[in-house]
Amino acid sequence: MNKLTKIFTAVVFAGCTATAGASPLFMNPGDNDSGVPFGDADGFTYTFDMFTFNNITPTSAYLDLEGDGIQNGTLVFDSAEGEVGFLNPDTGSSEFFTDSWNLTFDYELWGYASVIDNGVANGEFDDGDALVANFVGGYFNMYFDDDVSTDGDSVPALSLSLTGSTFNDGGGINLTLFAEIESVLSDLFFMDPSFNGDSDLAEIVANNDPSQYGALITAEITNAEQAPADNGYSPTDFNDDVLTSLGIDLDDFDNEVFLTRTTTLPSGNLEIEVSAPATIAVMGLGLIGLGGFRRFRSSH
Repeated sequence: MNKLTKIFTAVVFAGCTATAGASPLFMNPGDNDSGVPFGDADGFTYTFDMFTFNNITPTSAYLDLEGDGIQNGTLVFDSAEGEVGFLNPDTGSSEFFTDSWNLTFDYELWGYASVIDNGVANGEFDDGDALVANFVGGYFNMYFDDDVSTDGDSVPALSLSLTGSTFNDGGGINLTLFAEIESVLSDLFFMDPSFNGDSDLAEIVANNDPSQYGALITAEITNAEQAPADNGYSPTDFNDDVLTSLGIDLDDFDNEVFLTRTTTLPSGNLEIEVSAPATIAVMGLGLIGLGGFRRFRSSH
């Protein structure tokens, strides 16, 4: 059993269950570039429970170090970017969301491949098998653009650090990512009701214990049976940092190759969760030391 497979096995069997409810939010998009308030006079959206995005097409890059195919424990990197499609549920007032202002995002994740055998149970990806991942680190960043007709005015709005993930393949493959909130733009996201006297999410993050807030991202994965191929993938700086933290030097291998594929997430939701001490980030707590790795944040 190689080093990555041992780590993967530890990740799988370190599982625990975290449950918490989405905390209702509302937003203050403020004024557009001309100084005119969005929507009604107060500029605030109605309350919603989650951010929803549709038809995301992440690229997954599997590092086959020995050139012998993908198996349980193969290192995998996932990345994507896109737009938040709507504030869910749409309760009547989005203050011209996606018409006069919008939210975009990007992310990079890393973890270990997990093969769902549909034929021979050998833990290796063969024709007919499904290929998913146990993600253990990465970042998710959201950006606020106060006028979609003007380029270059997006600002960082929300930064998350991944702590762990889980998936199930009952009735479709569903993925859940657990994350900590690293930073929030002030005067943009608000909790309803307030928490410990604070309603601005930025103040909640600044004034409360990190175990009391976090985020969940849930998504359905389609075409997980697609076979990755050698498409000439070039590692990102994020990929290089992860490899360095794991003590992997690609120069030490002769047959290594990145095999990539683009899958589809037809829908996904991002929920902010507050007031669930010790449950939100618990999925990742037992994983932090498994590979001798550190958490990675975007350099954006």
